[in-house]
Amino acid sequence: MLDTSALPLRELLATSIAISTELRRRGYVRTGTSLAGELMEHVVAAAYDARLEAPINAGWDAVTNDGTRIQVKTRFLEPGARRPFTFKTLDFDIAVIVWINAASFTIDWAREIPRVELEAIVAPHSAGFRLSASRTIAHEADVTSRLRAAFDALA
Repeated sequence: MLDTSALPLRELLATSIAISTELRRRGYVRTGTSLAGELMEHVVAAAYDARLEAPINAGWDAVTNDGTRIQVKTRFLEPGARRPFTFKTLDFDIAVIVWINAASFTIDWAREIPRVELEAIVAPHSAGFRLSASRTIAHEADVTSRLRAAFDALA
């Protein structure tokens, strides 16, 4: 692995640009927003044999062959940190919630929650709806292994 600790700022920035360019070339980055979020959309699409929707679709991120609309929500935080997940709408069939460990870029946990169950546990918020990490992780539909396998299979 590249040791970046001794790189001068300009070289570090050039390396960052080169990495971003390569991720975009491989198709893992489509909008340039959250790398973790965009990457997990690909992981979920692979794990569920789904196709990614256009990035402008705010309602859901992927659709399975049977028409199931999947919304992917990702948190990329240091271990121990907690932040809620925010949904603009609940116009999808299932949500796949992914918690990424920012220290290692590994999937700590992932849950699948059908919209009807989600409606019972979200709280209204000015930006839509909020879901706490504790309510999410308590959900029994654990898809962590499924997503880790799909993540490991990405080239």
